[in-house]
Amino acid sequence: MAPRQPKTKQDILTDIINDIVSTSLESQSGLYSVNNLKVQKYLNGAEKNKAGNYADYHYICALVSTVEGKLREADYSYCVAMKIDSSNIVVLGNYATLLVDRNKYRKAKVILERLMIESKLYDSSVINSIRRIAINTLDTGFLNKFAGSKFAEEDTGLVMHLDKLKKDINLISISLEEYTEFLGLVSSFVLQNTRQNFNPRFSINNGLDRNVKIEVFLNINADEASYLNTEFTTYFVDYVFDNDRHELLGKFVVFFKQEKSRYDGTENPDALYLGMNEELVA
Repeated sequence: MAPRQPKTKQDILTDIINDIVSTSLESQSGLYSVNNLKVQKYLNGAEKNKAGNYADYHYICALVSTVEGKLREADYSYCVAMKIDSSNIVVLGNYATLLVDRNKYRKAKVILERLMIESKLYDSSVINSIRRIAINTLDTGFLNKFAGSKFAEEDTGLVMHLDKLKKDINLISISLEEYTEFLGLVSSFVLQNTRQNFNPRFSINNGLDRNVKIEVFLNINADEASYLNTEFTTYFVDYVFDNDRHELLGKFVVFFKQEKSRYDGTENPDALYLGMNEELVA
């Protein structure tokens, strides 16, 4: 039996990448906290073996910064990695995810179109980024660029729901810019606290209170849902006063919920948009 060959520096960098992605960036549940010892282990291993592949070394730095919530630093490391090796479409796809996390939708769209149309990369993270941009901006034109693709077949109802939601928020005097700004806040808050991709459901109250109701379904328990609801109120109020955005007050209500509570007897619970509720007016 031939002796097992020792791992190369490239092999070790690849193992680090796979470990970060599988244990720190995928299948998250509950509230998120950084494991500093694990993060340092990744960095030490990458530093020791960076000669194996300098692009992968900077990619690891980008992933670690993402895990730590240091998104600007992650952006810089991604750019360095792609300067060294611009052919790695997986790195490019993860960079697009980071851009969506940072609400930099225009730049993310350029990359995602390239990956879907030119590279035919139907990776789940790429498809999820496209959906997130569409939901956060109500840009159905962007979704329609992928008509006829496998992705489009799986989201046949999404465009219809987004077009209806876009029309209805205008009826209650909420601008598209306000909607996009607020969804960006919700996304940033969820990322900061859970590192999860949230699964939303929208409805509109059109009575004494005219607002968009956003239910954010996450892999959390009841206590964590209660914590997030309280924390978001503080987060949002701080944003409003720090940025003089008082016109956002009262236009949106958010509820953080357990994923299982989506099936609460609501007709068509998996729908993105439940429609407008006409409440009795005094």
